Order: sequence, then C-alpha cells, then structure tokens
Amino acid sequence: MAACGQPDERAAFTGARLPPGLSPRYWAPDGWGWGVVRLRGKPALRYGVAAPPGMSTGEVIIMTGYGETAEGWFETARDLVALNYSVWVIEAAGQGGSGRYKLPRDLGRAQDFEADIEGVRALTVGVIRPKPSRPVTLIASGSAAPAAIAALARGLPAASLILSAPGDAAVPKSAGPWVRPADPSALTVRQRAQSGWMIANPDLRMGGPSPGWRTAWSKLASETSASVTRVRINSQVLVLTPEASAQGCASFKHCRLVAITARGPYQLEADTAHGAWLSAVLSALAGDHRS
Repeated sequence: MAACGQPDERAAFTGARLPPGLSPRYWAPDGWGWGVVRLRGKPALRYGVAAPPGMSTGEVIIMTGYGETAEGWFETARDLVALNYSVWVIEAAGQGGSGRYKLPRDLGRAQDFEADIEGVRALTVGVIRPKPSRPVTLIASGSAAPAAIAALARGLPAASLILSAPGDAAVPKSAGPWVRPADPSALTVRQRAQSGWMIANPDLRMGGPSPGWRTAWSKLASETSASVTRVRINSQVLVLTPEASAQGCASFKHCRLVAITARGPYQLEADTAHGAWLSAVLSALAGDHRS
C-alpha cells in the first residue's frame, strides 16, 4: 500500500470516452493517436495526429483556442485527412486534455505562454520534422493566434499561417467554473458535439480564465501585434475574421483577409459560416493564396 500513489489530477488526459449518441462525423479520424509534448517546468501539452493511408501532401498543425478541445476539431481533421493531409492538433497548456498548472482543472491559468510557443515548436521540429515535399500549415484558432505568431517569429518552419477568428472574443468574461449548457438547442450541432465530449469527460471541461491568464494573454497579444514581430514572418498568412478590415493583415509581408459572417470558433459554426470558412482554408492549403 505504501507504494501506491494518488493520481496527479493535473496530468494530461489522453483516455477520452466517446459520448453516447454522437454522430460518427464527430468521431476521431481513423488511425488517430495521442501524444504529449513535455517541457521542463511546464504542464504537458496534449496533441493528437492522424495521417492519410497513402502519401501525405502536407502537414497541418492546429493550435486550439481557449476552451476548445482537440475533439472539437475531429470533423475538420477527418475532412483534411480525406484530402491527403496529415493533421496534428495541439492544445495549450492548461486547456483541453493538456496538463494543468493548478487545480481546479476547469479554471484557465497561465503566467505566460512560453509553453504554448515552445510546445508547438518542439512538436514541429522534434516530432513532425517537416520536409520540403510536405509543407507545414499552422492554423491558430481564436486566442491561440498570439502564440502562433510568436512561434513563427522565433523560426517555426511553416510555409503558411491561418488565423481563424483571432482574438479573445470566445473567451468567457468571468473566471467561473464550467457549466453544462442549459439549452443545448441553442447550440449548433458542432457546438453540441464538443459539449458532448466535455460532458462525457470531465477532465476536458473549461470554465473562465483567471485574471493572470488574461494579463498574460493581453501582454503577448500586444507584443505580437507590433510590426517588429510580424515583419519577421515570411509565411503566407490568411486571416479569417468577421471584420473585413485591412488591420487584420497589418505588418504581415504576405497576407490575405477573408471575412466570415460569424463570430467563431468557425470549426463549430453552423453550415453556412462553417462552409465558407472551410472553403477558404482549403483554398489556402491548395496554394490559392496571394498577398
């Protein structure tokens, strides 16, 4: 008995249970596997990956936004794998199935975003090891945008960057705990699917962020909006946002903006907005991306 220890409730979670009644459209792609990126002094970052049965034409890395889970990206991953892309989804420290800084698990905490920045760099360079024949596209959802920009500015080897509804619009305003949706009918079918994963797997639940998270995020967002940071990025950039303003592309060398009539996260939106978003993403992946 003395050798038995209590499980670490802050540890990364890779044993998700399938929600009852969930449509196969929102299941993991065939061959999906989980892994973790470990950085000294930081929580482990959970990632998942699926590859096409034949030769992959490119590597797509998805960085999830606040409150999102890798499971919420399964539909998109299935679509991309069917088009012969290898798809990687990595969650931020303290989010989704990644490890937590402190308990409770559903309170978003972060003193800085070094784990996210260096985690995606470690995944790309140490695990994916990109080749010229399989270019890397980095998709950053919502609040993940500043960390993605910082990673590219530090040399992450990605040919393209897609910022999907960048910003903190989808981040809860208060630091309250996760709450089960009172009216599921008010959600899109995709939002209900992600909610179903959280209901079936309490370790995935996420309420509001701590004041420290907000302070750290605002600091990084300010730093990565500066032209001195963005001008270092040679990647093709696609910004998908409700605001059809040139400010979204400000200071990027090669950038295109497409307005999507919805707040996002777009991968969870209803069919009209989701279809416009996916079409823009696929066009960028196919190389139809001009500054």
